Amino acid sequence: MFSILICMNNSLRVLFSIFVVVFLMPFQSVGQEKTVPEKVFLPDEFVISQLKIADSLSVNNGKKADSILSYLMENQIQNKSLWEQAVELKRVTMTWQSQHNEAVEFLEEVIKESEPNPNFFFALAREFINLYDYSNAISNAQQAIQLYKVGGDLIGVVKANNLLILIYGEIKLFDEAKNVFIENLELCNSINYKEGMVRAYVEYGEALVFDNPVLASEYLQKGYEIAGTSTDIDLRCIVSNYLIRFYINTNNLEKAKQESKNYISNCISNNHQRDSNVFTLMAHIFSLDKNKLDSAIYYNNQALELRIKSGNKNMISNSYLNIAGNYLRKNEALKANYFLEKAEKIIFNLNNKELLITYYQSKVKYYEYISDYTNAYLYSRKELSLTQDLTNSRHKSALSKVNASFEIQQKNILLQKELENRQTRLRYLLFLFFSILLLLGVAYLIKLNQQKTNLNKRLASKAKFIEKRLAISDQEKFKLQSVFDFSVTGILILNKDGLIKYANPRSRMLMHQTSESQFLHLPFVNFFEESNRNLVEEALLRVFIEHQPNTGFKVQIFKNKSFYWLDISFAPLVLQLEEDSILVTLIDVTQEVLSIGMEQKQKNELQTLLNSVPESILFLERTGKITALNNTAAFRLNEIPEKLISLDYFQVIPNSLRHSRSKMFEKVINSKAPLIEVEIEEGFYNLVSMYPNLTTENYVDYISLFVQDISEKRQAEEQIDNLQQRVLRSQMNPHFIFNSLTSIQSFVIRNDAESASRYLNSFSRLIRLILESSRFDYISLKNEIDILNYYLEIQKMRFSDTFVYNFEIDPDLNLEKIKIPPMLAQPFIENAIEHGIQHLEILGELSVKFSRIENRLFFELRDNGIGREASALLNKENIFASKSLSTKITNDRIDALNKYSKAAISYNIIDLKDEHQKAKGTLVVISIPLEND
Repeated sequence: MFSILICMNNSLRVLFSIFVVVFLMPFQSVGQEKTVPEKVFLPDEFVISQLKIADSLSVNNGKKADSILSYLMENQIQNKSLWEQAVELKRVTMTWQSQHNEAVEFLEEVIKESEPNPNFFFALAREFINLYDYSNAISNAQQAIQLYKVGGDLIGVVKANNLLILIYGEIKLFDEAKNVFIENLELCNSINYKEGMVRAYVEYGEALVFDNPVLASEYLQKGYEIAGTSTDIDLRCIVSNYLIRFYINTNNLEKAKQESKNYISNCISNNHQRDSNVFTLMAHIFSLDKNKLDSAIYYNNQALELRIKSGNKNMISNSYLNIAGNYLRKNEALKANYFLEKAEKIIFNLNNKELLITYYQSKVKYYEYISDYTNAYLYSRKELSLTQDLTNSRHKSALSKVNASFEIQQKNILLQKELENRQTRLRYLLFLFFSILLLLGVAYLIKLNQQKTNLNKRLASKAKFIEKRLAISDQEKFKLQSVFDFSVTGILILNKDGLIKYANPRSRMLMHQTSESQFLHLPFVNFFEESNRNLVEEALLRVFIEHQPNTGFKVQIFKNKSFYWLDISFAPLVLQLEEDSILVTLIDVTQEVLSIGMEQKQKNELQTLLNSVPESILFLERTGKITALNNTAAFRLNEIPEKLISLDYFQVIPNSLRHSRSKMFEKVINSKAPLIEVEIEEGFYNLVSMYPNLTTENYVDYISLFVQDISEKRQAEEQIDNLQQRVLRSQMNPHFIFNSLTSIQSFVIRNDAESASRYLNSFSRLIRLILESSRFDYISLKNEIDILNYYLEIQKMRFSDTFVYNFEIDPDLNLEKIKIPPMLAQPFIENAIEHGIQHLEILGELSVKFSRIENRLFFELRDNGIGREASALLNKENIFASKSLSTKITNDRIDALNKYSKAAISYNIIDLKDEHQKAKGTLVVISIPLEND
């Protein structure tokens, strides 16, 4: 039969091969005895034809390809090169189907049953990379290198070294990557292997992209230059692909676009996968500009054509999803759905979780666009479930990186220890040799100095024991150092002056400081923006004064036009008897803040901040039903928060308090004004504050209730005043909080997720600043301006950008040093917006000015609203007669503040009118005395 096969032409030979594999092979054992037939080597031409068929099927029909390859490998392939090709093709087929675990098992079985072959170890290392098992990837790559060296295959050594560079870069072992890189350059120079040299430059350059982009650019450009001197044009195209990705990752989109055009002009070939990737990258660049979505669609279609030719279903479905996303952004939902359906037909037959998540995300956006929120919710649940699985895999990947780094470090430690042991043994031998010479030279003195000699031996033994103990101590110290150095948590130690005494590599990376010399012995607070510096300074001060840890607050830092979130914790420790120190830990929580659950997380963070307040805080409906409360309130009511929600507040408090608090509750509802009273409960003093939340119709819908224990009589009066101010400050309006959450909800309903996210971000920051400032009677002018800025930004978004605002600040003011009572101006700003600017038919304008005259700070608020008289007519009641939001709050606070101050705080409201005595706005001026600064 094989003689007939050899006589056929290529087309008939391929058809005949398929016939043999599909129809004849399953029946070849029918009717045979249970004797083992003698295996016959398969002819090379037959094997070659079958490999071609399997290769053509590997992407589109992996099962058939795997069936052909399994048959070939179950029989004898005499040609070693064809055997290796069959092994590699079977691995590639499994990889296309995302069967990486199966590929590892297959290669390990091949290695077990075959002679040592470096190509198999090299392939196994690549599969371990796909599984994020970097430790095994490194050991198999190193095994491949050893076998390549034994076989004299220097090009194989170069390839395996470049794979090692990639792995070391993935796990951030840049020193190891650099050592292999230098070794590879020397080897490539010695054998004049330009391709290996180019790939070494680009692999090492890409490893440094995010940690040292300047150096990464130099290595990539060097690889490009060397590729230009080669006769292999394809080599420069390979580097061009790396450069495009580099420019996109470093946000240099113009260069990325230019390099993509150069590639398209000079490099388009039969490498459909690489060419389609470049078209996809080009489409991504244009998709960032909403006005250039047509160009993005064009390049995505170009990529799709090439991917259809290659038959790669993963990449084809990826292009369908990209095009669908482009059309959805163009508001062409029908076309978007057409491409989503085409993607769906492919994706569910693939084993690709990331692609399936992208598909679910696209479906959620599509259904939200067409207002089908039921299906949007269903697909979002599917996406969330699959994302959690994938997140677990990524956590395992991160852990694998850390383990691989630690194992390599431990190996280095063992090597260092072995070297030290050898040096110790050599010193010992030299010492022994010279001791013998010395003893021979003075043998006649032995008897006379026997006692002295014995004493010396005991001293020597003791010294050796001490030396050994010191060595053990050094080893333990080194181990501890290595744990700190490779910790995924940033770790710093500050002295009593706040200067950095120690910083591990992770902390320097998180603070974007590559040079240790530029980081140590500097104040820790210097590495934060002014907006966060006060927060860090106050936290450090509290730790030193109170000797208590301060854990888990987040700070946003900006570097290289990007922002990052750090979770910072401080803890006191003593390194020396006379010197107090602080341990600082930094954790990167950027992904958590920007993750799919960002909105819920920030709400949780807001709840956490409310729970940190020592007062009992509750929100009650007009009926007395509890709608929200913090942990302190739940604790004092001796119940968990969830069980108290929706219960009647006056039925769960002690009988002795019901009458007084219900009477106080009714009074607040009827008067529509805050009320603060001191009550005595079994010898304990409570400060009870209630505040009405008014709707725009001046109707009380909620009551905010605050209860503070002020049991010490001597401090009762002063505490009443201080806490009264805090309660009044906290009246920055729970009504405003509910309005803000309603605005967020409206953004979501309108499919404006970006605005909702931005609104919630500013809202949570503002609440955090308010709660933090509520602990202090005075805050810096800088913090006050930050609070007002966030407040105005939120109000501007809430009122659909119907007004603009600006700050005018005297440059001579020391914003950090000047201290003022917090939030005196907020009620006036609220009135200016809601009762003045809101009713304008033109664009509203709001100007906030801070200036200083002698020892007084002046705050001026100017608006172009309709004026107090017109507002009073619209509201059927003068807003300054309703003192719940403005005059009443401000007067109460000013009275309390002036009670303990030598100089009084005052304010004045001026009605602005034009030449015809027509209202053109309002001016509020607040005068605040300053201490000598």
